[in-house]
Amino acid sequence: MLLFQHKMQWEQRQREEEIAELQKALSDMQVYLFQEREHVLRLYAENDRLKVWYNNDCFLNIWSDYNG
Repeated sequence: MLLFQHKMQWEQRQREEEIAELQKALSDMQVYLFQEREHVLRLYAENDRLKVWYNNDCFLNIWSDYNG
């Protein structure tokens, strides 16, 4: 009976360690996901700025050709 209890306690500790490792991995992935989302938002903002710049540049070229 004592051996059985010892085995059960050991298995319980193993499960608790595995749970802790999985929680840490999940936390790390959540941080990574948040960082990637921020990166994507920065890329969207840069893309929008480039679209505005391109459209303004095209407009100025057309305007200068029309008035030139």
